[in-house]
Amino acid sequence: MSEKESFCVPRRLTKVLKKYPNRVPVIIESKAVPVNKTKYLVPKDVSFSIFMYQLRKHMTVGYWEGVYCYVDNKLIPSTMAMGDIYEEHKSEENTLNITVTKENTFG
Repeated sequence: MSEKESFCVPRRLTKVLKKYPNRVPVIIESKAVPVNKTKYLVPKDVSFSIFMYQLRKHMTVGYWEGVYCYVDNKLIPSTMAMGDIYEEHKSEENTLNITVTKENTFG
């Protein structure tokens, strides 16, 4: 069972959403960027830029590399609240799946 499947067991996820109703379950998918932590429960009122700041702490990328996050192959505005993103783009498993890529920006 993959990491995504183990997190998305409907009964377990239902318990988590009942226990934390003001949080968004987020799963990070990345092949290009090593990420130490791939599952998050993020408050709905947090902006996407703050989440990106926290996510970058769990990555092994240099300061010269730009990190880009896509939801449904779309870039998300950094000022958008995580709850709004979740309502627009949640998956069939009721999670927000974010794909992370990187790009050299200064060289």
